[in-house]
Parts: sequence; structure tokens; C-alpha cells
Amino acid sequence: MLFFASPTTTTVSQAATMKIKFSPRKCPVESQTNDDSKPMCVPLNEVPGWLQHNDYLLTGHRPPLHSFRRCIRSIFHVHNETGNIWSHLLGSLVFAFLQVYFYVNAPPSMTAKDLLIFTCFFSSAVICLALSAVYHTFYCHSEHVGNIVKRLDYCGITLLIVGSFMPWLYYGFYCDFYTKRVYMAMIFGLGLLTMAVSLCEKFSEPDLRGLRAGVFIVFGLSGLLPSTHWVYAYGNPFYVHPQLQLSIACLGLMSITYISGAMFYALRVPERFMPGRVDYWFHSHQIFHVFVIIAALIQYFGTTHMALYRLSHNAICPVNEGADLLLPKNLPVSLPVNPFLGDPMKLAMITPHPAMSL
Repeated sequence: MLFFASPTTTTVSQAATMKIKFSPRKCPVESQTNDDSKPMCVPLNEVPGWLQHNDYLLTGHRPPLHSFRRCIRSIFHVHNETGNIWSHLLGSLVFAFLQVYFYVNAPPSMTAKDLLIFTCFFSSAVICLALSAVYHTFYCHSEHVGNIVKRLDYCGITLLIVGSFMPWLYYGFYCDFYTKRVYMAMIFGLGLLTMAVSLCEKFSEPDLRGLRAGVFIVFGLSGLLPSTHWVYAYGNPFYVHPQLQLSIACLGLMSITYISGAMFYALRVPERFMPGRVDYWFHSHQIFHVFVIIAALIQYFGTTHMALYRLSHNAICPVNEGADLLLPKNLPVSLPVNPFLGDPMKLAMITPHPAMSL
């Protein structure tokens, strides 16, 4: 068909013609109220430029509503932001529930520092997903409000990346105090830099979609440095304790999931190849949202297993030479055992704690 020939040449003027062919459905109309009965969603060519974020979504756009109440009411209408709003709104509630569940069922051996590390992760996930839902709800209020909530959304993404790194660094380099602090400071500094860049007005322009995705991908890939260091310090990850193998696999899968979601967002797939067919559901931004939630859940699963390994083995840090090995309490400090390898004394299998096994 013709629209497959050159998907990148779709323009706003072409949208008016194509929408009849691909999206004949009518937009929902608000009930008669004091606001009037303007359509809750309109075609692409009827919204101002600052609301035209994706030229391949031809219908289902909300016009400027100029009312916070109408923006909130739009949550319950079907438009091309409905999936974006509800996916991260519900996701935020899920992680808030997981946070409470984790605290209630936390193992007694967990210290205040352990709880603080998990608080960083849970809080970053809840805040990021909540700010995303706020952005997609209110960005059509006005251009001024849209710019504010858009920057808050970028800050939330940065916060989630930082919060996701902290547990891995804390438990991965648990006894290597200097290295752990250096990497945590590095991630925190990169987070501040990314946040500062994302607050720039030009960073929010629709034409810089690829740059935005690239900035967050590069920030996420900065984790390759501590990951490579970990492998160098502790050996081949395929020969570590099975509990840690699972955690390492989760780290890799989480990274792939985040990057895959960002690629869908940057390349605008699948709507690039079928403009007008996925205006309301299953377009790239919704796919990106789902990938973010899945990646955060993988992060939770992997981090809890890494923490469970340490707590279940009652690991302590040697104090005589500042070494970076985690040694079980029942072994002499001088024993040259890599803590991430299978236990030579064949300790009993670990029974997952309820808070660690979701």
C-alpha cells in the first residue's frame, strides 16, 4: 500500500486526508456542561504545533483544554494518551503496594541501611511513574503547563535510573567501601547532569525525540563500567552462586528491556509503518511505558535475590585489611574464598523470604 512506501514523509497536511482512510471512528464528546461540548479529541491537523508530538498518530489528540478539571476528566475518555496515563498510574500504585509489602515482610536481619537502599528504589519507581501519569494527563492544559509537566516527567525518568542503580552497587560492592561510594557518586553526578540537561527548554522540542532517548540510554549504559569491574573483581558470572546468577541475569534483562522500550519510543514503531492504525492503542509510547514497568519489576526481583543471598549467608565484611570479599560468619576471615562462588562447605539451599519472592 502507498503509505508503506515512504513512512517518513508523512506531514500534517497529509494527515487530514489519511485519517478518513485509516481512522474513521469518532472522538468521544463531553456531556453538556459549563465548559461547552467541544470534542475531547480531534485530528492531528486541528491541534497546535506544541501538541503535535507524533506525526504518525493521525487522530485521537486532545485539544488545549485550559482547565485542570477537564484534564482530569479526560482520563476517563478514550484518546491516544489514555493508555499512557493508566499504564503508569496503575504502575505507580503497584510499586507503592510492593513497597509497603516489602517493609511489612522484611527479614529481621535487614538493617536500616538495607531498608534505605530499597527505599531509594521503590520511591524512585513510584515517583517516576506518578510524574509520567501527571505529565500525560495535564500536558494538554496549555503550552506553559505542558512545558512544566514535561520537564517533571524527564526528571522522574532520571530519578528512576539513579534509584535502580543504587541497590546493585550497594550489594554488588558491599564490602568494597571505596569503590561502592565512587560508583554511587558517579551515578548521582550523572543523574544531576542528565536532570539539568532535561530541564533545558530546547531539550523538550519534538524534533529532539532521538536525542532525549539517546541521553537516557547513555545514562543507563554507564552501568557497564561497574558491571565490568564486578566481573573483573569476582570472576566469571557463570560460575558464581546460583542465587547471584539469577540476579546478574535480571540485571542484563532489565537493561535490554529499558533500551528496547526507548528504541520503540525513538523510532516511533509501529505507527511509523501503519500511520493511523494505532492512534488509540499499541503505539510506541504505550509500548515504551509497558517496557518501563516490566524492567522495574525485573529490577525488583533481581535486587531482592542479591540481597537475599547476602542476608541468608549472614555475610560480614572483613575488618582487618579492608578487603572487598563477603565472607559467611562461620568461616575464618583469612579463608581465600570468593564470596560469589558456590560455597565449598555446601551450605543448605536458601529458602526465599516472602518479601523477596514476588
